[in-house]
Formats: sequence, C-alpha cells, structure tokens
Amino acid sequence: VTVKMGYSKFIEVGRVARINYGPLEGKLATIVDILNDKRVLIDGESIQRQVIPIRRLQLTKQVVKIGRGARTGKVRALISKEGVAKRFAESSLGRSFARQQRRETLSDF
Repeated sequence: VTVKMGYSKFIEVGRVARINYGPLEGKLATIVDILNDKRVLIDGESIQRQVIPIRRLQLTKQVVKIGRGARTGKVRALISKEGVAKRFAESSLGRSFARQQRRETLSDF
C-alpha cells in the first residue's frame, strides 16, 4: 500500500515562488538557499539576489534543479533555459493572476 502525501509544495532549494508583498509583488523568484525557519535567499531574472521572509512568498509547483547557493549567472541561465516564466503563465495559478491583473485595469469608462 502506498500512501500519497497531501501537500507537495515545500520550501526547498530551486523552488520557484511568486512574491506576494512589497515592492517586488508579482515577480517570480527562485529559492537559492534556506537561511532559517523564517527567511530564504532568493534570486531571479528580474530581481536582485536578496533575503526575504517566507511569508512574502507564494510557492508554485515548479522546481529548478540548482545547487544550494548557486551563483546569480547560473540561476538566471537555468531560469531562461527552462522557461520558468512561460510555464508559470500557463499554469492555473499564473492564469488566475493574469485574470486578476486584467480586471484591475478595467474601468467603467
């Protein structure tokens, strides 16, 4: 008998996440290192490498195969090679955020 776990999106090196708060809200980032139980080091195509609280991240199902503490150039090359932004846009989470963005720009006029 095999038991399947109910939750599969864990904090791990290489996990792609969407920033959900602050000046970088809506941008995609990849977890490069786990500092402690509340903070991680992230890097991405359109953001600088920085430490961010986990509560500001929304995890996606995507995982990029990188090593712990990978350098920025390697991370960005892998992100563009694997088409992370395109895969996110095609996912149900990406489509729902695109729909939400479109609704915010609509007006009655």
